Amino acid sequence: MTKLRSHSGNNIPLAKGTGRIFNLTSVSSSLNEENIHQAVEEYITLDGEIDTYTDSTKYDVIVDNKPFPPKAIFGLALSNLLGANVLSKHFAGGLRSECFNTFEKLGFEIKAKVKRENETFEYFKFVIGDTYTKLDAFEHGGAVIPKQVRDITGITRFKNCVVLFATLNKEDKEDVHKYRDTFLLGGKVFQWESQNTNTPATPHMDMIINRAPVVLFVRVHQKIKVKHNHLFMLVYLVATSIATQKIAEPFLLKLFLMSLNTNHSLLVL
Repeated sequence: MTKLRSHSGNNIPLAKGTGRIFNLTSVSSSLNEENIHQAVEEYITLDGEIDTYTDSTKYDVIVDNKPFPPKAIFGLALSNLLGANVLSKHFAGGLRSECFNTFEKLGFEIKAKVKRENETFEYFKFVIGDTYTKLDAFEHGGAVIPKQVRDITGITRFKNCVVLFATLNKEDKEDVHKYRDTFLLGGKVFQWESQNTNTPATPHMDMIINRAPVVLFVRVHQKIKVKHNHLFMLVYLVATSIATQKIAEPFLLKLFLMSLNTNHSLLVL
């Protein structure tokens, strides 16, 4: 049986084969509500950047009416309790796990994440040419607002449309992330390049190819901020598309603008 060593030199047994903390129920039995709240404060201070932990994909733990990734919060709380560097690999998450059971015993709710594909984005409320942060856009569109802006990716599939957030100037990006997003034909067409992992069968790509409404927010530079959030201009609400794909290259979409307001310029950003 291998061991996890605490900062004070104590050994915490790990189960052979899995490498997870042995008898976690007993080891974590001393955790209390205060430990969880302290872990949340630490998580916020660290801006969610916790070694070996990623954001949750299926469930959140609700603390003070706000959602947080259960494994990261539990790992921080247990690390502080044991005086050891408890990593994500040292315990399991998910329903019926000791991690989730501990939260529920302490009175914290475990809640399934909102699935965006089941939400409706009310794009008819927007004004073309107006600027929005990502969080503002989700709130204005009637979507559930995530706890942090980085939870909103560049492309989101809703029940009724696909929302794109694109940055034109990518000089500060690594070559692999310099997607060819640009306006063509005097602004009548917008070319959007996907990540390499996308194919025509990827759900959001399939929606676009099959003429689902597309809502595009564009900014010129990445580092334009208001209250630490990035501003995007709404360029158009609905588009038709022609898709092209080459072997070993990212998927390309050419979106034909149908609602462009030519009285506004992206240069104002």
